[in-house]
Amino acid sequence: MKTLIAFLFAATCFSVPSPRANHVNFVSDDQPCDVGSFTVAVTGAPARVRVTDAKCNGAHWSAKLVLTNTGDKVITGYDIANVEAYEHKRNVKSSQGENGFKLKPGESKEIMANGGFRNGLSYGKPTGSIRTNVFRLTQLEFADGTAWRLKPNR
Repeated sequence: MKTLIAFLFAATCFSVPSPRANHVNFVSDDQPCDVGSFTVAVTGAPARVRVTDAKCNGAHWSAKLVLTNTGDKVITGYDIANVEAYEHKRNVKSSQGENGFKLKPGESKEIMANGGFRNGLSYGKPTGSIRTNVFRLTQLEFADGTAWRLKPNR
């Protein structure tokens, strides 16, 4: 009993606040991005990507995407590329992907994406605020071992 009381006393005297407690007072400057500034290019893939939410904060952004399987095969992997334009910098390319899941025909998967420039600088020069961001589905992997890939522009 004494051990339990000592443990409870020590736990209350020396407790460390949880990381979540530190976020309670955190206020984000993220604002909804301009309507139509975050779009998806049509690629002819047997899946569809939609932007359901986009937040902008100067040279930083975050977006919620939804990947929907519109084909007849189970999707097990994807790659989504995006091209960003800022006030003073254009053609910023990046991509993200994931594999090891199963997305049956008709099912959807939520994807979180984000990007931007630390301190709003690229090679020491200001980028300005994010203006547009175009997402494009570039690759799908299927459970049967086949894949769909976007044909490169020639």
